[in-house]
Amino acid sequence: MLTASIYIDGAEKGLALLGDRLGIPSANRLDFVHHQSDYGFYRRQEDAFFYTATTGDFDFAVDLTLFGWDRATLEAQLQVISQEALRIALPDESRDNPYDYLLFERGEARSISILDHEDESLEILEKSEG
Repeated sequence: MLTASIYIDGAEKGLALLGDRLGIPSANRLDFVHHQSDYGFYRRQEDAFFYTATTGDFDFAVDLTLFGWDRATLEAQLQVISQEALRIALPDESRDNPYDYLLFERGEARSISILDHEDESLEILEKSEG
C-alpha cells in the first residue's frame, strides 16, 4: 500500500479527473470533513482518497491510499494526468526539506517549494529546473 499527500488545482473538475485517471471509485473519493465512510476500502484493499479545500495556488489537499502502487508508478501517472490542465504537487522525497515538492504541470515535473501560510493558503515560492 502506498500513501501520499498531494495538492491539486482544477477545482471540482480536478478532483474528478484525478479520481478517474487513478481508477479510484467514486464512493472512495471522500470529503475529509463530511464523509460517512466506514473505511471498508482498507479491508477490501480498494484505492481511495480524502480531500479538503485549500486556498492560494492549489484548490485541494488530497490524501491518497493506493494498493499495488509504488512511488515511481504514481509519479509517472501524475505526470500524465498533468497534461490534462491539472497542476499537482507531490512531496519530493529526494530532499530533506518538508517544503520541497515535485510539481507536475503540462506533462512535465520540476522542483518547487511551497509555503503554507498561517491562514492555511498555499503559495509556490520558487520554481527551478530539476
